[in-house]
Amino acid sequence: MAPTVIRIIKEIVGKFGTRRLNDIRPDEWRAWVAQRQAGNKAATRERFVSGVAAFQNFCVAHHKLKKPTKFERDKAARNPRRRARRRVADLRPDLIKQLFDAAHISLRAQLAAEWSTGARVSSILYGARICDVMLAPGRETITFRETKNGDDVAAALHPTAARILREYVDWRGGLHDREAPFFLTYKRKPYADNGRGGGGQNKTAFLAAKRRARRAILGRAFDEAKGLKRRGRREDALSVLLRARDDARLLRRLTQHWFRHLLATRMRHDLRAAMEQGGWRDERSILGYIHDVPEGRRAIVTAFEDIDAEPSVAKTAAKPA
Repeated sequence: MAPTVIRIIKEIVGKFGTRRLNDIRPDEWRAWVAQRQAGNKAATRERFVSGVAAFQNFCVAHHKLKKPTKFERDKAARNPRRRARRRVADLRPDLIKQLFDAAHISLRAQLAAEWSTGARVSSILYGARICDVMLAPGRETITFRETKNGDDVAAALHPTAARILREYVDWRGGLHDREAPFFLTYKRKPYADNGRGGGGQNKTAFLAAKRRARRAILGRAFDEAKGLKRRGRREDALSVLLRARDDARLLRRLTQHWFRHLLATRMRHDLRAAMEQGGWRDERSILGYIHDVPEGRRAIVTAFEDIDAEPSVAKTAAKPA
């Protein structure tokens, strides 16, 4: 079962102890969930209930639980049409490259894999071994083991991501142990396993890379604006500075999880391929990650068959007198 479900099971043990599962009444389960999730958002409660339900379904299949408890579910919170707003459509390739260039090679390789595969940070840090990475030209793939939903996910690598990973392999070395974790810290040490808890272990490096990228963007914009001012193009100089400020603000908000939203948005026209690449099981799940891109939607609509054409005039036969 997924790590989040395991944590919930530990809470269940703490609550109900050694009682037989069939002796725990449905109203006790519901009361415990209500008490445990009091004050939380509907989406948080739904995730928790899904974990409890996964445990109970497992027990029905393997431990003779008669039937799972029926909980009242919030469909809108369980499968939202959209996740929290993220400006993923504004992540231009040049901004992503700026971030990559500002990162140490150990982090750059992780970001390149996230950008190409949409993998979660936990999968990057703990889910890939050396033997799970294929960098042969034309067959570049990376497999993440036991992802959040328990599945193995084999994801294709973009050529640029594969190039960065080859550079990382040259820096990493030590490829003799094929079962060793593929991604290491900048000290060439494995990340300490925290039970695949969300984020944190590479956060310091990520924040530092974002700071360096923002400084580079603002510095170049300042130099360009000075040159424009000297040539009397003050409005153009102001536009350069304003755009750089907006880019810097966007990078400040950026998290690594944005790359998962970006993947779903870029692959939205082929949901089956997107689900395989990102490891989603259900179309309802991936739809929550897809962000509307007005320009792309406009291009689709513009390609509709044109109806603004001269109508064909039907020839009517003369009626007999």
